[in-house]
This record gives sequence, structure tokens and C-alpha cells, in this order.
Amino acid sequence: MGVGIPDGTTIKEVIDANTALMSKPANDNSGAKMIVGDVDQFSYADEVVNFVWPVTKNYFYVEMRKNDPKAPLVTDAIAERACFSQPDKDDPANNVVCGFLKIGNLLQIMQRLGEQSCTPDAKSKDACGPSIFGIGSKQDIPPWADSKASFTYRAENRSEEKKWVWVPAHDPQADPVRAERDRKMFFTLYKLYQMSVVDTSKLVTGAPAITISK
Repeated sequence: MGVGIPDGTTIKEVIDANTALMSKPANDNSGAKMIVGDVDQFSYADEVVNFVWPVTKNYFYVEMRKNDPKAPLVTDAIAERACFSQPDKDDPANNVVCGFLKIGNLLQIMQRLGEQSCTPDAKSKDACGPSIFGIGSKQDIPPWADSKASFTYRAENRSEEKKWVWVPAHDPQADPVRAERDRKMFFTLYKLYQMSVVDTSKLVTGAPAITISK
């Protein structure tokens, strides 16, 4: 059955989702953990599904448990309490990390990035931390911008106006770490955009392999 568990041992009784009674005791020096059931499922899976389904906002639930031999086992009850109700103030070290990842298509991702973009107003409030590109008028373009492009913008009940977008959002001299992050993230998004506009129906299939000699 595993390291530290004698051969021929069987499970006599499943007591709960995390506890089982074995026919033979484990060796004293066993540090192995035994998992009962499918490790990709939670005992309260239906409650998770009911909490997030239908997935109208493209949320993906993520939960991680750290079962430290020196700490109490993270049970389903602990994880459920920590993730789906109010965390117990008397149990801050519950060894559970849980939450939701927002997923979506490329257009949705770009829209969310646009909503958190570094506008002049956000910059004046020092609120450009998560931004990877800036948006504003032509005179707002910073001298450190690697790339910039204009686009036509129409606000609700307003006439069209020209705006500019640039990368990186952060000054490479004053904030080199985030400026490099901006460049890498924007490059990745641009590659995804290029892939999204490829007409796959015109790709050549069944072409012979090409051998390049050294």
C-alpha cells in the first residue's frame, strides 16, 4: 500500500474523508501520507460546484492544502469553513489557500487590462501598479515609451476622440522590475493576438517534413 505500511494490509473501515482503519498498524518510522479517494476531488465538491455554477463570469476555483506533519491535518471541514464562510479568527494558520481565478478569451483579457490601464488620473494617484501599458493623450506619452500607437475612442454619449496607448507603463529607470514585466506581458499578449487572427483554414497540412543538416 505504500512506504511504512506492511504488505497485505487492507482498509477495514473508512471512518471519514480523511481517516481509515487499516487491518495492520503502520510502521513506527512511517512518514507516508495515505490518501483515500480521488485526489482531484473534494468531499464537498457539490458545494463548490453549486457555488460557482453556472460560471457566468468565467471563474475557476482553486484550492491548495498544506498538510504539515507538525500541524493538524487540513480536513474538508477546515477548508470549507475557510473558503465558503467566515474564516475562524481563532484558527488563522489553517494551511489553506483558496480563491478564484478569472479566465476569459483574449478580448475579455484585453478589456480587463484596459480597465486597469495607467491613465494620467491613475498615475496622479499612484495607482498604476498592476498596469502594463498606459493610455492617454499624445502629450501624456512618457519619454521612456518603447512602443506607442493611436486609436479612436468614443465615450458614452460623447463624440469620438483620439487616444494613445504605450508600453511600458512604468519608468525603466525608476522602476526597472515592473517595466520589464510590462514589456514581457505586452509581448505575450501581442503574440496571442497574432495567433488569434490567423486563418487556420488556410494553413497547409500534410506537408513533408523538412530536414536541416548540421
